[in-house]
Amino acid sequence: ERGVLEPAITALWQGLVKEACSKPNSALVVDVGVNWGYYSLLSSQLGCRLIGFEPVPLFLEVAMVNMASLNKPKRHIKLYNTVVSNSNSVVNICYPDGSTSANMGTAGVNGYNDWHWENKKKCGNHTPVSLSNVIREDVCLLKVDCEGMEPFVMLSADDLLKNYHVSNVILEYSPFLSNRPGLPTKQMLVDFLHRM
Repeated sequence: ERGVLEPAITALWQGLVKEACSKPNSALVVDVGVNWGYYSLLSSQLGCRLIGFEPVPLFLEVAMVNMASLNKPKRHIKLYNTVVSNSNSVVNICYPDGSTSANMGTAGVNGYNDWHWENKKKCGNHTPVSLSNVIREDVCLLKVDCEGMEPFVMLSADDLLKNYHVSNVILEYSPFLSNRPGLPTKQMLVDFLHRM
């Protein structure tokens, strides 16, 4: 109705980054799970520099079109078409192929969370990157929304969190995914957050 997705999170996001991103040496926002680019776009509009990660080509393409509409210098926006994890193992990502009315904003990871698309999906393999290997500076806000893989992303940020200041973290938690074999448990995430 008002053109605002997730109004409470949007307001929180604006409050967390607006001042830091309006300074001459603009703050960095890291968006893991860019999706269509809503929070990346919001950050860039507020003057933030952005590093984003999105493994689904269709989602990334839409995000890039959105970001291009801002006319920001390319050095302010860096988008990676890959997954983030503490593991080097190849990750299989599946997403709706566009021929179904299934939620086009989600992706399945290694066979999880893609059951509702039946045979109407596309898949691709990605070699993960680690946040600690890509991000080597202070971060104003780190957003992690990646279909139940959030603990693996956070574990990949171990050196980043030890060596740099990450002012704010917003992450999604999917409790229904944490009980499945091979996926991170709620306790893994809790233990990691206590170490921060």
